[in-house]
Amino acid sequence: MAGASIVIGKILQGAGTTLGLYGQYQDKLSVSKKQAFDAQVAANNAELARQDIDVRQAGGRQERSSISKGEHVTRGEARVGSAAGNVAVGEGSALEVDIALAEQAARERSASRDQEAVDVKRLETERDTLLAESRLLRKAARRTKKSARMGFIGGNLQAIGSSISK
Repeated sequence: MAGASIVIGKILQGAGTTLGLYGQYQDKLSVSKKQAFDAQVAANNAELARQDIDVRQAGGRQERSSISKGEHVTRGEARVGSAAGNVAVGEGSALEVDIALAEQAARERSASRDQEAVDVKRLETERDTLLAESRLLRKAARRTKKSARMGFIGGNLQAIGSSISK
């Protein structure tokens, strides 16, 4: 009878060990799922940053187009005003006004391009950082899941070996 109670004790001890290891396994799987979820969130945010880059570039083109249209209107109005005052459009102060307006528009387009470049670089950096974060989290999720399986299997094998050797 004493032998049966020892066997029952070892079975219960093994079952307890297995349940404890299964709990640890589930904990690690939860961590792995959280890491995979966070990786997907980072990937989604990277895609949003990529879309923001496209929107910013389109906005920059639109802004420069508006500057050019405004330049043409302003220069045309100045020419009409000069012509109405019997001033030769291609010479003297009328020419200087035309050149100044063209230079001002060129400066505004250049400033627009420069600001767009700064904004796009910031968004590209954000996108690249999020993509890297996503890759690292996916890799961590795979490692955590593998570690959970190995810990569960290894712990059970160790418990079985320990109970056999006693």
